[in-house]
Amino acid sequence: MFEKHTDVESRLLQFRAVRKSSLSEEDVLESFGKIKIQSRYLDYWTPTDWLNPFEIIEHGYFCTTGISLLLYHTLANLNYLDPAHVEWKVISNHVTGKDGGIFFYDGYAYNLAPGKKVKVDAEEELFLILKEHKNLHIPII
Repeated sequence: MFEKHTDVESRLLQFRAVRKSSLSEEDVLESFGKIKIQSRYLDYWTPTDWLNPFEIIEHGYFCTTGISLLLYHTLANLNYLDPAHVEWKVISNHVTGKDGGIFFYDGYAYNLAPGKKVKVDAEEELFLILKEHKNLHIPII
């Protein structure tokens, strides 16, 4: 799913299919786990500059933060999370070796390990928090 070398229309169709699907949360996570993490495209320090999911897909910005934003919008659209209770953090990820923004919800870290949500109590060895984005609200599209 979402390969940078595919055309924009194909990526948009893939995103729409997942967002409108009846996939389980586990299946959604698994499909996002197949996205190849690219080098940093988005400024994870400045959430006001983050693009909406359609812009991320259009430009193929599949860095850690870009994938996290796509996953966040997808899970919210499928009612697997409540955006009002999501926390965003910038991390140095010891699992993937990439820095970027990921989100936390209901005791789990999302987009920390590809294709999984990780219980937060296991976080200590998996990442280092570089910044916590306090009171960050990202409207769902």
